[in-house]
Amino acid sequence: MNHKLFGLLLLSSISLTVNAQISINATDYPVGGGVVYTYKSDTTALSQGESGENKTWNFSQLNTITTSDYITHDCGDTTLCDTFPGSNFYNINVGANSSSFYIKDASGIYLNGYYKPGVKNTFNDPRQILKFPIQYNTSFTDTFASDVNFGNVLFYVESGIISVSVDGYGTVKTPIGTYVNTLRIKTILTIHAIDGTISQTEIYGWYQSGIGSPVMEISNTHSIPEGQPPAFRNYRYITTAPVQQLGIEETQNKTNNIFIYPNPARNQFRVNVGNLKNYAINVRNVLGSTVFKSSPTLNQTETTITTSGWAKGIYIVEVTGIDGSSVPQKIILE
Repeated sequence: MNHKLFGLLLLSSISLTVNAQISINATDYPVGGGVVYTYKSDTTALSQGESGENKTWNFSQLNTITTSDYITHDCGDTTLCDTFPGSNFYNINVGANSSSFYIKDASGIYLNGYYKPGVKNTFNDPRQILKFPIQYNTSFTDTFASDVNFGNVLFYVESGIISVSVDGYGTVKTPIGTYVNTLRIKTILTIHAIDGTISQTEIYGWYQSGIGSPVMEISNTHSIPEGQPPAFRNYRYITTAPVQQLGIEETQNKTNNIFIYPNPARNQFRVNVGNLKNYAINVRNVLGSTVFKSSPTLNQTETTITTSGWAKGIYIVEVTGIDGSSVPQKIILE
């Protein structure tokens, strides 16, 4: 009888352990807001560490080299997504002046296209990059295909396969802090171009529930055939918490802690000034005419500006403090 009781307790313990496993679902993965990454390339000595359970990965000694802003926009606030049908959010890399377009649903997240002035990569078969729920020891494989255009001319066609596996969980340490209950996702991405070029990228990303980007990421790109040295290797990690999460529709342009979103905008936009007190907002069109002017002593953190009747185009939003200093920012109205 004691043996039976011990067996029941053991089974109960196993059940509790299984039920307590780390899981990231679609609702745990926000896509609004921005994060700031530090980034360094050619770090060939950096190891991703071991896979497995209850691991600790220590990257706290990495050097801060450069930073890049990544800001997420809702496709409902702009026409930029019209070129990539089905997309419901997109991510801007401010430093590179490029955008990535995604589809998010209950099953996962899919890469639907890239855009940079003069270059467009449209996926006719989107690439699945995450599958919900994300749990230890889960995996999937997906094929994809895309057309790469320079201007309006089809330059080449890409296709490939992506293999994703959750190969570990535990604690990851970065130069700005420690993240517990993270899942490590290993991605092998193989891309075939129509000119015969083949590249393979190996990516390790550490994810935590509630943060819509990996808190730490290491990637290595190799030439094919395998065994050739990496063409380049880099890492990045979050250097600030996600910028004021306001939902998927958020898009923020930060200057001196002043945020304007969404941008581009339709019908209305918001100006968030953080802790600034006694300020005024003035909006001018490209001809210099004032189309909006607030009270000279606003004190609320955020002001919503309705744009009904305004012409489409570029506007300058100027926030002026009580000392007379002003911060101008550009917004596009669609």
